[in-house]
Amino acid sequence: MFEELFLILFKAFFRKEFTSELFPRLKYFKDYYLALIYKDSKQIEDAIKHFSIAETINPNFWPSYFNHGLLLKDDGKESTAKRYFEKCLLCLKKSIEIKENDFSFLMESFSLEYFLTLCEKYVSLGILNSDISLIM
Repeated sequence: MFEELFLILFKAFFRKEFTSELFPRLKYFKDYYLALIYKDSKQIEDAIKHFSIAETINPNFWPSYFNHGLLLKDDGKESTAKRYFEKCLLCLKKSIEIKENDFSFLMESFSLEYFLTLCEKYVSLGILNSDISLIM
């Protein structure tokens, strides 16, 4: 009951706030956070849809690729998950190279290098059946 009410309120807030022209560069956050809520609610298809929208709006948004990969991994779609971890790797390497972290507020106390290491392990070692799971 609480989750349903929260989801309705959350959707209403973002529909009002992020569709305005005041925040055109931040629209991908709306879909990212909706995807996280759907992921947590086990609404896989809706989560995938909103992760994909966020990634289309901002192709450098590595947190979305990372969580999208985790969702697919947990859903048993390892080969597809691997592609999202590879995309995440590319974005992270670019961020580290130019010493820019636009998404630090999503990382808690973790570094870009931490997420880079996780993605490298998921991709190169095939550790797709581990229970590593983070929500940013």
